[in-house]
Amino acid sequence: MMEPSAAVVDPGSLHVRLTAPPQARDIGVMLVVEGPAIDSVQAPGLEMFETDESSSTRREVIIAGALAPDAPVLRVWVPHRGDEARYRVSLLQVAAEDFTLGDPEDYAVAIGR
Repeated sequence: MMEPSAAVVDPGSLHVRLTAPPQARDIGVMLVVEGPAIDSVQAPGLEMFETDESSSTRREVIIAGALAPDAPVLRVWVPHRGDEARYRVSLLQVAAEDFTLGDPEDYAVAIGR
C-alpha cells in the first residue's frame, strides 16, 4: 500500500519550446538544459549535437534546421515529469542561415510538459 505522502513517479519527456521571430525559420541554436537526472535529449526532425561538457544534470546541445516560430525543438527525458520546476533551459547563441549570429534577446525558451 502506498503512503499518501509518496510521490507517484512519472517518467517521460519534458519539451523545450523555442519562440522565434517569424523570419527566423532556418537557424541554429545552442541551448543548455539543467536539472536532476536527465536521461537523454532528442531533437525530432532537427539536427542535434551534444557537447562534451554534457552530463546527467547538464546538457549542452546545438540544434539546427527549419525551426517554426513557437515550436517544440527538444525533448528531455527525465525520471519524474512532476519535478518540471527543477529543470531550466537557457539559450546561449543563435545563428542565422547565413551563419551570422543573432540576438538571443529576440528569442525565448521554456521547458514544460
